Amino acid sequence: MIRDLLVDPALRIFLFLDALPQGLLWLVAVAILAVFAWYGFRWPRGPREKATPKGRREGSDFLELAGILRRARFSPWARRYLRTRLARLAVALRCEHERISPDKAWAELHQGRWPPDPLVRAFLQGTENTGFWEALAHVVQALERYAQGGEW
Repeated sequence: MIRDLLVDPALRIFLFLDALPQGLLWLVAVAILAVFAWYGFRWPRGPREKATPKGRREGSDFLELAGILRRARFSPWARRYLRTRLARLAVALRCEHERISPDKAWAELHQGRWPPDPLVRAFLQGTENTGFWEALAHVVQALERYAQGGEW
């Protein structure tokens, strides 16, 4: 029974490995050791980080935004993402200040009736003809002014 369960399979594995070229066996062994070494050096050695709410990391919004700004230099997708994110912020600010529904604020933004500043409106709609970075700076200043209780 022990022979059937342990000795015969071990002997077959040994004979199979013995039939393979030794260079191939050494190459596989070195590759396996390299993988273990790579993961061994990558694992954290210090205490674990504090648990944060699911799906959130401390500072993740800032880090995400910084990464999107870097990508916006060459990526149309990143520019569209920034426009969308700023449009959501503008609609949220308007809903808070003017006590209107988000659906109405979005509808007025898409119809071109809001915000009153044409450069901000064109940027949020994605139709600005000026440079992206100048328009972005203008929109961020306008949103900051509006968030502090000012006008567009």
